Amino acid sequence: MVGTHRTGQTGRKAVEVQHVDVPSMFGAELYSHAVRVGSLLFCSGMSAREPDGSVHAPGDPAEQARYCFEKLRRILAEAGCGFRDVVKVTTYVTDLKYRVPIAEVRRQYLEPPLPASTGVVVSSLSDPALVFEIDAIAAIPSK
Repeated sequence: MVGTHRTGQTGRKAVEVQHVDVPSMFGAELYSHAVRVGSLLFCSGMSAREPDGSVHAPGDPAEQARYCFEKLRRILAEAGCGFRDVVKVTTYVTDLKYRVPIAEVRRQYLEPPLPASTGVVVSSLSDPALVFEIDAIAAIPSK
């Protein structure tokens, strides 16, 4: 589902902003899953939250990563793009030891040429059972 509004003030050029949401996905009532400005799509952080708010695969970094990448795939598709269009990702993990299993999952979704990437180790995510989160920026292809 895509909603649109225009920003701007008197004397400034308005910018069209589209909000992209997948209603069956957790968070749709709390925030936009993604926001499109021009040809750029800014995807919110995806964690392993089930639609009911519970945590998918508590404590399992590889399965949580797979689940998050699948959620990201749905959001990208809703906006008319895919992983090939991703230009930047930021991943958040709660322990550096999860880097290897998450990298194996990541290779299944992101192929060369790879996007710019930042990896951050955090002390905690929004629930102690969450160990992985990802956000992304994509360049939406022109039609």
